[in-house]
Amino acid sequence: MAETAAEVSHLRLTPQAIDVEQAVLCSMILDKEAIAKAIENIDETFFYRDSHRAIYTAITKLFDNHEAVDLLTLTERLKKQEMLEQAGGAYYLAELANIVPSSANIEYHLNIVKEKALARKLINVCNEITNDSYEQTQDIEEL
Repeated sequence: MAETAAEVSHLRLTPQAIDVEQAVLCSMILDKEAIAKAIENIDETFFYRDSHRAIYTAITKLFDNHEAVDLLTLTERLKKQEMLEQAGGAYYLAELANIVPSSANIEYHLNIVKEKALARKLINVCNEITNDSYEQTQDIEEL
């Protein structure tokens, strides 16, 4: 029996680039300028993983408060906010800090994260339109 497009779409993996998200966060830990570039280009909603959203938010808060950003200050910030476990724990942060040797490719990595986030947003909007079309609760012209 042939599957419908809707059935097949549920089997697909949502667009993501976990390794690139990790590279962005590592670059932010390594370099203040990378933090500024990240803040200019993305926010926490661009990350696929909740843990990466928590880490990004903690880094940007440290940066905004003119505090040092490194593995120790980040770990302490997450502990104080009771978010360390949600962020993956101290071991994950230590692993994360060694993903890339430098922040040289931060702009390239940010573009990939943005593209994946945009693809997820497009999928969500299309799904909402599809659902609204099936339910027929709105005027089709409005929709």
